[in-house]
Amino acid sequence: GFDGVAYFDPDIAIHSPLGEIEQALAGNDVVMTPHACHPVPDDGCLPAMADYLRAGQFNLGFIGMAGSANGRAMLAWWQAVCRDRCVFDPTYRLFVDQFWAAAFASFAERLCVYRHPGANVAYWNLFQRPIEKNAGAGEAQGRPLLFFHFSGLAEEDLSKVSRYQNRVSAPPGSDLNRLLQDYVALVQRQPWGAYRQE
Repeated sequence: GFDGVAYFDPDIAIHSPLGEIEQALAGNDVVMTPHACHPVPDDGCLPAMADYLRAGQFNLGFIGMAGSANGRAMLAWWQAVCRDRCVFDPTYRLFVDQFWAAAFASFAERLCVYRHPGANVAYWNLFQRPIEKNAGAGEAQGRPLLFFHFSGLAEEDLSKVSRYQNRVSAPPGSDLNRLLQDYVALVQRQPWGAYRQE
């Protein structure tokens, strides 16, 4: 009964209103965010461009799906294919749901590749989207920080940002480090924090 839905991974924190995404969803069958909006340097750091392509063109920590006939058909197909084939298989370059969702770029009658620098900010695009944390929600590349994806957060050493990369760092005292600290504190304050395994 909904006109559209947006999914966010549980390790995402929303920092600003998402009216632009709502508008994009109203005019498209699907709204997705790319892992990177610009080429990644071939400099030996991780993730490398090959890693981005293996993981999928789009990051499925966020996706918006419209309630249009085409949106519902794509969602039904995705559900069916992921039921048995949502696997990580490097031999065939399968990377769970993200691998299959790349087909949405072909299937969608109206597709929005949402390139806002403050959307789905994470270790894989931070080097292109510097974070500034001010009194408000903060900014990414000079635009409002909409939502940050704390994938692989290296809680034991926040300067590493994520255990999956070595491309960016968050030195103590930096705006990025403060953003990570705030998130860790927020998670620790949750009632279910008592049940976390040490």
